[in-house]
Amino acid sequence: MTTAKPLPAVDFLKIPETGTPYLEGLKCNSCGAIFLGARAVCSKCGARDQLATYKLGTKGKLYAYSIVHRSFPGVEVPYISAIVDLEGGGTLKGN
Repeated sequence: MTTAKPLPAVDFLKIPETGTPYLEGLKCNSCGAIFLGARAVCSKCGARDQLATYKLGTKGKLYAYSIVHRSFPGVEVPYISAIVDLEGGGTLKGN
């Protein structure tokens, strides 16, 4: 019996054959801004076609969080919504 390779939940989560999973962002070659998620234009400096893939840090500093107790029907509560500033650049928001 072979074990199936796990599938990433989002496009920017990379799961290599060997090694540790990581998040892949984009870094602007013009201004150095780092982003998570697909885009064609840098939202900091407006440069087009200057974004290159960039391996995001695996550690960071919690910037803000909130424990959500009320939500839309069908969404289980409570859950935590947080913003983390990653080492090496980039900001991540998640639940």
